[in-house]
Amino acid sequence: MLAACLEVPSDKTAWDVWAWHSKGQIDAIQDAIQKKYGITLVKRVLYPWTPTEAWLINNSQSHGDFNSVLGLQGHDLDAVNFENRDEVAAWINLCYNELYDASAALGV
Repeated sequence: MLAACLEVPSDKTAWDVWAWHSKGQIDAIQDAIQKKYGITLVKRVLYPWTPTEAWLINNSQSHGDFNSVLGLQGHDLDAVNFENRDEVAAWINLCYNELYDASAALGV
């Protein structure tokens, strides 16, 4: 699941696959936080993927929530130009790194 979050999507189908795996990893992180710390984080709409500001905010807030609980440094994930492949690749890398760090901290 986590490895799929490093793939840079190139079309709607690939974005849906990426979003499915990203949401699954976020769910696993949130579940582990609930189990370990007794903190229930908000489950936001992250699937299906939509190239909108609302989706970006949901994703960014989900990352911010788990980073805050775990004391991890986060990044600004609120904006990306989905039409710019280089920008998307950099944004995907930031998302992946945050998922990886949180997953490693929780053993998921």
